[in-house]
Formats: sequence, structure tokens, C-alpha cells
Amino acid sequence: MGKKNKTLYAIIAAVVVVAIAGIAFAAQGEFLEGRFRFRFFRPSPISSPLSAVVTPPASGVKPLSVMASSTYISRAQLAEAIGTTIIPEGVGLGTPSSDFSDISGIVAAPYIYWLADRGVMEGYPDGEFKPTGNVNRAEAALIFNRAFLVNKDITISRFYQQYKDVKPGVWYYDAIQEGSFYRILDIKGGAGANFYPSKLLSVGRAKYWIQNVKDNTSTTGWVTGQ
Repeated sequence: MGKKNKTLYAIIAAVVVVAIAGIAFAAQGEFLEGRFRFRFFRPSPISSPLSAVVTPPASGVKPLSVMASSTYISRAQLAEAIGTTIIPEGVGLGTPSSDFSDISGIVAAPYIYWLADRGVMEGYPDGEFKPTGNVNRAEAALIFNRAFLVNKDITISRFYQQYKDVKPGVWYYDAIQEGSFYRILDIKGGAGANFYPSKLLSVGRAKYWIQNVKDNTSTTGWVTGQ
């Protein structure tokens, strides 16, 4: 191959590389969308419209909508997620009879009071609700049971052993059995499956259960304002 041909090929190759890089840059650094993706730059987190608009409550408890799915849900976030599911927008929550010393200024406070007054969620003996505390999966199953499966017949669900690590006699057995039977909790149960009751509940799993509530239950079984 002659020297002129080598030079020509080198020039052509350089032009092609520059053209591809220009297209990828114009597309905000994403090339070959789909299975393969190359990023030439990453936008700064502070440039995100979401971070610019959302202002966390003064308490520091962030809204569930801005939390990563893998993050563990807090008690306040769970109360707000369940409360906004049950209570139609614009409906007054009434005057609470419960009282907690540590939820002043929290966006979820009205929902915490509403659910506490109806026995769905409880506080602690020291008078606190502990809104930033986490919830394990067994505790969450009981809360969902109280909120969305009021007056359901749990004797039916006892005939079907849903998970091998949820044994009869433990305090959360009925709640998990019933929640699984009525397709609120993890749907893929069975004799060989685990529920992991002591594992903390994630934001993504809470959202999944909420969607199951909407898809698989009737509002007639939800806790009411009575």
C-alpha cells in the first residue's frame, strides 16, 4: 500500500471518529441506544429538574416519590403512602385524638394521626412515633393488613402455607398469610419461597404492594373514616 493511500485512510478514519463523537455529544452523550450505551459526560446532579423542584419537609423526611427504590422506607413515608391511597384528595382528615411528640412539621403528620386513630399504625411507649425509623417486612405486612383487609376471613388463608420462613404461631403469621392470599404482598409465594420477615422494607417493595392493593382488592375492605 502506498504512502498516499495510508495517509488518505488515516484522514477518513479520523473524520468518521469525529463525526460519531459529534453525534453522540449532540444526543447528550448517549450512543447506540438500547443494549449498548456510552456516556461522554454526565450532567451534574444539581442540574436535575427533580432536585431543583422538590423541597424535603423541614423534618428531613423526603417524599416517597423522590426516593430510590432500593432505599429502606421510613415509618412516616409508609404512613403517607398508605394514607394517600385510602383517603381521596381534598378530604379533611378531622381532628386527631392521637398525639406524638416527634412529628411536628412533618408533611405526613396528618396521615400518621389518621392511621393511628384507626389502629393501623402505632406509636411507642415513650410517646414518640419515630417517623424516620424503618419498618421490617413483617411489621409492614401487619400494617397493610389493618389498612386494606378489614373484616376479611383469615381462616381461608391458613390452609395455604405461603412461605417456608413464616411458621404458624409467630405474631405476623396471619397478616402475611392473609396478605399473600389476597395478592397484596409478594405474589410469588409457595412452599419453596421465603418472605424474609425481618428484612427491612424497601421503597420499591412498598410501591409494589400499594399497586397490588389497587389491582387486587376492593375499597370495601379498606379501613374507613368511621
